[in-house]
Formats: sequence, structure tokens, C-alpha cells
Amino acid sequence: MGCEKGPLETLWSAIGSVSRRYFASGLKGPIALALVLVLGAGLFSQTLQRLRSNHTGFEPGHIMMVQAQFQFLKKSPVELAALYRSMVDHLRNTSGVQLGAYTWITPLDGYVAKVTAHSLAHAQSEHSMAYNLVGDGYSQTLGTRVLAGREFTADDRDQSTCIVNQSAARALFSAGAPLGNTIKAAHDGAGWERLDITCRIVGVVQDAPYGTLRDPVGAVVYFPITAASFHGSYNNNMFFMIRSHSDAEAIAAYRATLARFAPDTGVMSFLPLRDQVDQSLGSERLIATLTTTFAAIALLLSAIGIFGLLALRVQERTPEFGVRIAVGATRGHLLRMVLGDAVRMVAIGYACGLVLAGIGYAFIRRFLYGASPADARVALVSLAVLIAVALIAAAIPARRAASLDPTQALRTE
Repeated sequence: MGCEKGPLETLWSAIGSVSRRYFASGLKGPIALALVLVLGAGLFSQTLQRLRSNHTGFEPGHIMMVQAQFQFLKKSPVELAALYRSMVDHLRNTSGVQLGAYTWITPLDGYVAKVTAHSLAHAQSEHSMAYNLVGDGYSQTLGTRVLAGREFTADDRDQSTCIVNQSAARALFSAGAPLGNTIKAAHDGAGWERLDITCRIVGVVQDAPYGTLRDPVGAVVYFPITAASFHGSYNNNMFFMIRSHSDAEAIAAYRATLARFAPDTGVMSFLPLRDQVDQSLGSERLIATLTTTFAAIALLLSAIGIFGLLALRVQERTPEFGVRIAVGATRGHLLRMVLGDAVRMVAIGYACGLVLAGIGYAFIRRFLYGASPADARVALVSLAVLIAVALIAAAIPARRAASLDPTQALRTE
């Protein structure tokens, strides 16, 4: 004989009806999709983390960058070169500043200038490589180790000397030491001023990321900034790089130096190098954020589905639970029965999700860096997340099953 349902029982029946309609075929699909998204969020987050830490060769923390605004100064190339040297010397002696330098191209700004270079001993073996114009102390300021020879000094006032990184040294001198050898580097002038330099290598520096963090570090040759570097408008404004204890100290030091040496010029903007590193990873950050958001939505929907389906099953099995309690089943046993249903749903969905993830990996692997679905840690964390969500969703139906009154349960039709 039935009994009249109260508001709570009516709500329970409604949840069961919705669950029956939308999850009649089980939750394998939603859970599998949730797993794929959780795995994707984990892989893309791991990619972002590894790219952020992939700056072996330079230390971006505590470096402030600011581009000079000297384009309106009525100064000759010689005077401009002297101005940069004077300003950087003053910055280095300012309280709070540890190191300072200036450069034409900053790391990871997305721009890579190229030259064709060869050693004079092997003129027939030409190599395309990146190049940059830098002031003295650049490598030390950036945190790049000098492996052989020396950095540029204030005495390098022409482009008869140059520095190469490890990759350039291997390309140009595969079987010999590069120090003291002469190379020729040229660019035909397409897009900017013609470049034709013959220089002696005075140093070899550690490979450091240049254009992007994702691509392998290529060959780079460095030329000193001299008066000859200011022959065109495209590079009249160099970037100062200031390593200091804090960003505020670097900004104050630059403003004071500018007021002393070039008071009629302004400041465009200050940018910490670590922020430029993050900006270079804009697409990776966007993908990681989107996959994490969609994974959270999928987990929420899966939790709702698990809750609804288990609520329906508890309602349908109420007489059975009453009998079990009557013959001696403990409430803990009923609790484990309902939670076990949730875990089984996750296990089946997890297996299906792994298959989908394996198929999807073929489409996303080119966006990953140092991450793979085969990584046991990512897979285990994803499984733990799904189980935790399932147990939380099953908590209310399981609690209801465990708290049934056997007398009322046996009366239920």
C-alpha cells in the first residue's frame, strides 16, 4: 500500500525522472568526456609550467626593461653611442641596481633578425643564424654564462669583434675552438639596412632562448653596439635592461638617470622581463585556461549526472535496502554499496576516456611541450579527481540509503 509523498520525496522523484531521461544509457559518455578534458587541462597546464621554467641560459627575475625614446634627439651616431654608455654606467652605480646593459632586441619579444655567416677558413660553408646588437655587460645582466673568452667591454667601439653562442660555435667550427677565429656575417638589406661585418670571435656564451621558449635554441651571433649601429631609424632606440632588487628601484633609477642625461625625452613603458616571458606564452595560457574551464564544467555535469542516477537507484531499491537492514545489513554496508556504484561508473568511464584521450592526442600533441598522456602522474591525478567528484556527488544518495528506516522502507511499494 502506497503512502503520500512529501515535498522532499517529490523532489527526489523529479531528480530520478530527469536522470532516467538523460542518463538512461549510463554515464560512460559524460565521464569519458570529463576525463578527456581533465587530462587535457593537466597536459596543457604541464606544458605551460614547463615552458615557463624553460629559460636555462638566462634569469628573467628582477630584470626591468625600458625602451629609450631618443628618436627626436638631434645627436650624431657617435653622440648617441656615448649617451647610452653614460646612462648605463650611471645606472650601474645607482643604489638598488645590481647590473645594467642595453640591447637592440630583447629576449622572447617574437622578433628574430637573421644573417648569413661563415668562417673565413670555410667560406663555402654558410649558415643562417640570428643576430643581435648588445652593449657591454649584456650576458652578465641577463644571467647568461660566458663559457669561453669574454664579454664585450666599453673598449669594443667598433664591430671588429663578436660573440657567438654554443650553437653558432658548433655550426661554424664543428671540429675546432672558435676563439680568435674570424667570421663574416652579411644581410642583403631586405627590410632593413644592409649589414656586412667581418669580426673576430672574442667569446662564447651559453645557449639561451631567443625567439620563443618552445623552439630549440638556434645559432646566434652578437655584435657590439657602436656608433655604426645608429645609422638608421629602425634601431635608434635601444632597450635598457636593469637588474635590481625590486621593480620599484629599477624604475626610480632609470627615471633619475634619464632626468640627468636626457631630460627632454619621455618614458614609453616599463616591462619586467618575466612579464615578457609570460606574454610570449599567450596562446599556451589561453589554451590551458580554456581546457581547465571546460574540464570544470564537464566535472560539474558528471557530478550532477552521478547524483541524479544514484538518487534514482536509491529510490528504486528502497524496499531492497529495507530487507537488507532487516536481515542484519549494517548502514556502513549500504553506504559502501552506493559509493561502489559511483566508483564503478567512474571506472568504466575512465577506461572509455583513456581510449578517447589516446585518439585525441594525435591532434593535440603538436601543442604540447614535455607532456604526454602516457605520463602516469597526469593519468593518476585525473583518476583521483574523477573519483573525488563521484564520491562527493554520491554522498547524499549514499547517506539517504544508510539512514533509511527499515519499517518505512518495507512499506514502500
